[in-house]
Amino acid sequence: MFTRWGAFVYRFRRVVALLAIVVAVGAGTLATQTSSALSSGGWLDLSSESADVATRLDTEYGAGKSALIAVFRSARPGADAERNIR
Repeated sequence: MFTRWGAFVYRFRRVVALLAIVVAVGAGTLATQTSSALSSGGWLDLSSESADVATRLDTEYGAGKSALIAVFRSARPGADAERNIR
């Protein structure tokens, strides 16, 4: 199968190269036009659990909308991480 494909591409190498250039130019043109239509945010579902957690982190700890959450673990049962943060 790949032997036939390779022979086809070699036989029509100029047409294949020209077609590749046309596709690349067309894709580049479309890419410059679509970048203004796309947004980089606004995909958060405000009724989801993660949005509730982000809001709670913001109100209780002032953490904001960060992508980093640190998890603390203690060997002592009943340890309170909130008192140890300063």
